[in-house]
Amino acid sequence: MSDGQELQVYETGWSPNEIFDKFRTFYEEEVSHKAITRLSFLEHLTYLLFLKVDHERSQQRSGLFAQAYQPVVEREHGWTTITGIAGVELRKQFTQILRELGKLPGRGAHAELSTTRAIFRDAQPWNEREMADLSKLINDQIADHHWSARLNAVGHAYELLIEYCAGEIDKKRSTGQVVTPRPLLTAIARAMDISAQDVVIDPAAGTGGCLLAAFQEMAASAVGPLPEDAYAGADRDPQMVRIATMNVLLNTRRPFHALAPVLHLDSLERGGAVIPRPAGAREDRLVVICNPPFRSTTPIPEGRQDLPAKTPNFPANFLQHIAATLPLGGRAAVFVPVNVLTNPTSGAVLRSLMATCDVHTLLRLPPGTFRNGTTQSNIQANVVFFTKTGPRPDGSSATEELWIYDARDLASRGLSEEALDAFVTAYLPTEPPAKRVASEVFGRYPYNFLEDRAFQLYDLYAVPEAEPEPLRPAREIAAEISEDLAEAQRVFSKLADQLP
Repeated sequence: MSDGQELQVYETGWSPNEIFDKFRTFYEEEVSHKAITRLSFLEHLTYLLFLKVDHERSQQRSGLFAQAYQPVVEREHGWTTITGIAGVELRKQFTQILRELGKLPGRGAHAELSTTRAIFRDAQPWNEREMADLSKLINDQIADHHWSARLNAVGHAYELLIEYCAGEIDKKRSTGQVVTPRPLLTAIARAMDISAQDVVIDPAAGTGGCLLAAFQEMAASAVGPLPEDAYAGADRDPQMVRIATMNVLLNTRRPFHALAPVLHLDSLERGGAVIPRPAGAREDRLVVICNPPFRSTTPIPEGRQDLPAKTPNFPANFLQHIAATLPLGGRAAVFVPVNVLTNPTSGAVLRSLMATCDVHTLLRLPPGTFRNGTTQSNIQANVVFFTKTGPRPDGSSATEELWIYDARDLASRGLSEEALDAFVTAYLPTEPPAKRVASEVFGRYPYNFLEDRAFQLYDLYAVPEAEPEPLRPAREIAAEISEDLAEAQRVFSKLADQLP
């Protein structure tokens, strides 16, 4: 066996954890003390892996007379131009690569370059004093290994690296990013019964977790490769677009020359359906899974006239945007913080949502659902599930009843796939909500009950099997108490008369 064959056998045995540990160790031992953040390290690793995998594929042939893969990066900006050099020469060449690839046209006649631009847009190299570390990363950690032979393991390791950066992602206050646990996203995709016939969109893609969870379910029922336009996302943060794009590329084996899976767009700014959908796709097969920013310093665009309720609440406006742009029959699962369920303005948002959509399920998540570095964030989050049905002909609400699943007890057990199986089972993915069975963690509220509460849902969790009674007028309750007291007085008076 040749040395090259021995190397490939060893490398294909690498686990995702081993690959993750390889890069984590390099970061912590070589560069962490030099004011290079974890996110900056992950970005540079993204640039280098993209160039290396593109170069590797250009050297491969699938058959004896097959033509070689055509790289998306021109030779003068490719991988081989940054190996074996260091210092000023490396920084000059690397800076030129980032600049040239970052300004390539993203769509239109040069659509094949859009993924490249998504990776390199607004890219900034490390300072000259860090070039020795960049050279070590290139030549000692990446160059001698064949990464495209084991993209599955690399993709899973990349997800671990994103989680490793969760604390820094959470600090991006201007864009309100969080890292959503993959088991939770998998459970949501399973509950929604996503299949290869669906088209999945995430208008606030973040690191791409929602798209990957959906892809996993779609691929499980697909015959052959999924169409490249079967899933797509958008985000207004170019750093998140870069990371999400690489996350999708590595975990789906999506071609580098395809249209970027995550576009650099502000969904609220543009309005409407900002993400292209495949021609001829059934609109009732459109699915949105989205965890929009829970906090943001960016104001809501003044040009949006199609949002029924006026509110400065950023996630509430994303909820309205998704409901407004979802076609009839389309399905959605949208994360919202507890403040969307608590104030009068948000009540107007929920009233409007329930008027045009069947809002059938609310999943109450435990505090600490989102990672914040090595600890858990205290954000209280929920997931709203709904289907766009349009208003009823008689003007009544499209929502008849809301089922609430209380998953707060998972705070102690963790959000593993096994722990979330109970939710998926109770949800009945392939059955209408009417066939669900109430339990101590899963109960339903009729629409008139929600309306009487002005859609204040913050203190509603699961209910006993019996349906809750709507709140009655205070006068009626007071009269009933008065009658009870009068009856009690008569009983005690009669008892007193009988005493010696």
